Amino acid sequence: MRKVLVYIAGPISKGDLAENIRQACEAGARLFLSGIPSIIPHLTCYLGQRRDGDGCIPETLPCETKVADWYEASLVVLGRCDAVLWLPGESKGADMEVEEAYRLGKPVFHYVADVVRWAERYPAA
Repeated sequence: MRKVLVYIAGPISKGDLAENIRQACEAGARLFLSGIPSIIPHLTCYLGQRRDGDGCIPETLPCETKVADWYEASLVVLGRCDAVLWLPGESKGADMEVEEAYRLGKPVFHYVADVVRWAERYPAA
């Protein structure tokens, strides 16, 4: 079986940032434990390396970037993935990513279990 790469789309800036990152990382970990690597764009929130006494503080727009920068970059990365896991929650960026996935003919899933079942049937390269 060919290994697939899954893009995790979900809210970052809407709602609680820490919870959104946790949700995405949990999904990524579950995929990883199933033998499926993933891209977790939520982790880019740590690029700024702003610190307090307890470690890194995530920022929605690290390094004084603009949201348009991240939207553009995310679509490039998504184009190199085989499928999308769409997490719940309001997100303009995730909606754009999913729209692009559909445009490219990539499957979009709402549950890790569905991704795992799909990956088991994914044709070998």
